Amino acid sequence: MIPLFKVHIPKDLSKLHETLESGFVAEGPKVKEFEQKISAWVGNEKVIAVNSGTSALHLSLVLAGVKSGDLVISTPVTSPATNISIVNLGAKILWADVDENTSNISPLSIKKLISKYGEKVKAVIAVDWGGYPCDYDEIKSVLPDSARLIQDAAHSLGSKYKGNLAGSTIADFSTFSFQAIKHITTGDGGLITCKNEEDFERGKRLRWFGIDRNKPGRTWNDDLPEIGYKFHMNDISASIGIHQLDELDTTLKRRRETAKKYEAGLKSVKYQHSDKYNAESAYWLFTIYAEQLEKFMQYMEQNQIASYPVHIRNDNYTGFKKSAYDSDKLVGVEKITRSMCCIPVGEWLSDEDVNYIIEKVNLYKEHV
Repeated sequence: MIPLFKVHIPKDLSKLHETLESGFVAEGPKVKEFEQKISAWVGNEKVIAVNSGTSALHLSLVLAGVKSGDLVISTPVTSPATNISIVNLGAKILWADVDENTSNISPLSIKKLISKYGEKVKAVIAVDWGGYPCDYDEIKSVLPDSARLIQDAAHSLGSKYKGNLAGSTIADFSTFSFQAIKHITTGDGGLITCKNEEDFERGKRLRWFGIDRNKPGRTWNDDLPEIGYKFHMNDISASIGIHQLDELDTTLKRRRETAKKYEAGLKSVKYQHSDKYNAESAYWLFTIYAEQLEKFMQYMEQNQIASYPVHIRNDNYTGFKKSAYDSDKLVGVEKITRSMCCIPVGEWLSDEDVNYIIEKVNLYKEHV
């Protein structure tokens, strides 16, 4: 079976061995080194390494000022991780529709919800589905001053929107996941990038209980003015991440080469794209829209190729139904979830694998 996902572990793990032999494995010098390295890579000095992408989203919502009873606009086409922090904070979800070509949140749908609820909306979470950036200029054009924009870039490390890398200053906050099967993994881990200094400084405090670890003359009995979380990354995870970053450019290059072959070679299916704005995907997923989805997945499995939608639309989960406040008409969600499917695009694929996948997808119509 040609896999849809595969864990990438770098051959060089000398930094990890250094950490394990040092006797210091909590947040320390390796976390700082990882932050400095990824900061240079994304082009943003305001980075905060945390223990998961979910923690990054939760902390971003807190920094955005989201509290119990507030409204947050989000997309149902994503991992549950995107939306569970809204629920855990006691806020309410406004479901927005998605663009049928990109599977990303629709700016027009956001505009409709904001027209209805105005300043009650405290944040908008925009997910770069599969690594393909949302239309951020359009989204920002409809946001009121009361709402902060969170880019869920769990899929999109290395993506570009109009030439700007995910995590630069596209949004107030960008969140990344370094979970096992992402572009890079730290075993598990995450990251927040911030646009302004105040959010950055507060975020660093809140990730470790609320303690300012960089305060000169800090002592064990200092006050804790704001209660935070245990969200920090540790040096073991950071050590793995440092080596992963050395290979990220190669990983992205290979995924983009494969995606271009798909785009040139797939004749019988639509694939995720947009003609409305300039975007460069990181291709964590390559998403196609197939007729008779269940039959397509069965056909692919028979041909030893893994394929599936990856996530269930979140508004169908019972737990989220309890926290949903309202939704726009989800016409796009209804349409794409009947046909959306992902095929392998990872750097582990050989040229022969890619050609074989193209051949089998193109032959599918004969089996419908």
